[in-house]
Amino acid sequence: MSNRRTKGATTIVLAVAAICESHTALAVQPEVGAEVFFDSGVGSDPIVTLEYTDGTAETMNGGTGVGLRAVGGVKFFRPGSHQLEALGNLGFKVWRMRKAENADLKFWRFPLELLVFYRNDSAYLRAGGGLTYHTSVATDGSGAASDLSLDFKPALGYVLQADLIFGVWNFGPRYVWINYRPQGIPVDIAANYVGVQLGCSYDFSKHRRRSHR
Repeated sequence: MSNRRTKGATTIVLAVAAICESHTALAVQPEVGAEVFFDSGVGSDPIVTLEYTDGTAETMNGGTGVGLRAVGGVKFFRPGSHQLEALGNLGFKVWRMRKAENADLKFWRFPLELLVFYRNDSAYLRAGGGLTYHTSVATDGSGAASDLSLDFKPALGYVLQADLIFGVWNFGPRYVWINYRPQGIPVDIAANYVGVQLGCSYDFSKHRRRSHR
């Protein structure tokens, strides 16, 4: 009788442990991914205007650029209607003005981001925001535009973002508030922008659940 009770208790303990392990595995779901993006200069100040020999001109704004982000993070709570998602992003952003025969000008930035989202896969939606920190901000000119090379101080800004979610894909708009200050010049340049991103992510917990079957 005692042995049967011991075996029964052991079976219950193992079953509870297995259930707890399963729930823990589903409660925190790590993910990695990547996003391509385009940011318009809406809401930003002009940094420089180039005039070309054909009579046309082009202005470089503080917010305009295209780039790529590497994404890593975790989703909390079981997959379903309501989840909390925390992401860390590392990317680069660049904009190049129309190249002339004797001049070339690019604008580089490397954004680091910490974002938190409310996520609802059943509604195909996530929405949230967070902080963005832009480092190595610089214009890089060559030829006749070499005098336009300028370094900026690192800058901290704020992000609002919403995405449509379709399986592993996300697509949506964002708005960023941020100012740049040139090194040695006490003037702030508004570099706010409206952007749009297209991303793809891999959820490690889905692979783990398949391997347990």
